[in-house]
Amino acid sequence: MTKQAAFARRALKLLVLIPHRDVSVIMFSFKRALFREGFAGAWSFPPVVPLALLSRQSGKGELRELAEKLRSMLGNKKITGTAWAGTAFPAPLPGEAHGAAGAAGALPETAPLPGLWGVSLDMPLPSFIMEGKKNSLPFDSPVLVSALTRGSVAAPPELPPPRGITFRAAALASMLFAPLAEGPGNGCPEQGSLSFAWELDEPVWLPNPKRRSRG
Repeated sequence: MTKQAAFARRALKLLVLIPHRDVSVIMFSFKRALFREGFAGAWSFPPVVPLALLSRQSGKGELRELAEKLRSMLGNKKITGTAWAGTAFPAPLPGEAHGAAGAAGALPETAPLPGLWGVSLDMPLPSFIMEGKKNSLPFDSPVLVSALTRGSVAAPPELPPPRGITFRAAALASMLFAPLAEGPGNGCPEQGSLSFAWELDEPVWLPNPKRRSRG
């Protein structure tokens, strides 16, 4: 088995929304500032919006269909960042089978899932992203991730949210997310860094709303 195949096998599979590059530039600048202040998890997750934890990676055709539905739901409305917020990886209900989407069944116990911290967005979480996806779980709310936090979703100290978090253009993509085996102190969040790796598949852009309205 290749190193890439081994990574894909043990990684969590996510469906994520990727904002326009202008927003990503703002977020990367903020990540640098967070890292300088000692938040090791600032570089362990890209500036994307996790929508669902999946049992398998989404194919290109499925992403195109979801992108069409999401554009229809959003219309020409801009998505805007509102305030800092925390979210967590969804976990199966008690007694529910732990499939590939189940947090407890996807990562070793020595690498507990971190919390996600970032900018809350004023878009509704689309319910249709879960249609036909067995053993998949939606996130509670759309958050543009700025950093990972240890253990619970405890936010870093009070900071003003980055300005300019508003976008209409965005893309959907499948993402792999897994702990680095060589990460120091992976089993001891209080001592080690947040050592996680991620990999994004080729994104599919949401259709241009102006072109849709002319059609």
